[in-house]
Amino acid sequence: MWSERVRVFIEYPQGAMWKDIEVNQSQVITGFPLKIDRKILPTDITITLRSIHSRDKQAWFYALATFPNYPWEGIEEGYPWHWISSPHAEYMVNDTKKDAGFANQTFRQDGIWWSWGGQYNIDPIPSDAEELTFTILLRKSEPYEWQGSCEFNVPLN
Repeated sequence: MWSERVRVFIEYPQGAMWKDIEVNQSQVITGFPLKIDRKILPTDITITLRSIHSRDKQAWFYALATFPNYPWEGIEEGYPWHWISSPHAEYMVNDTKKDAGFANQTFRQDGIWWSWGGQYNIDPIPSDAEELTFTILLRKSEPYEWQGSCEFNVPLN
């Protein structure tokens, strides 16, 4: 059976915001079960919402996740980061909640870069929006159930 993916484009009567916002707000998620040297250690993750970009057809969100003592010496690149699944995110603007989907994930020297947007189109931000709330949801399943989130409130004007 063949199926086709359909995209619906949201066009606001007031128009879309055309703006780049350097956010640089950080929050700490505590107790994430990270596997290091065959031990499960509760670890604090610092998540920084770096920037938001809005154009007439879509929006992009960028965040950076870091751990204490990263990068670990003598551990192959990406490990133990692979224990973190790509997080899901949502955002609220003008009292409307929207799904940002799952992040694209890139492992770099300074941490894990997450991006929402790009190939997974995200609705643009309306030009009259005054504030945006962006929520990142982290989940870990098997063998350790865990979940946490962080919420960023971003003024847009």
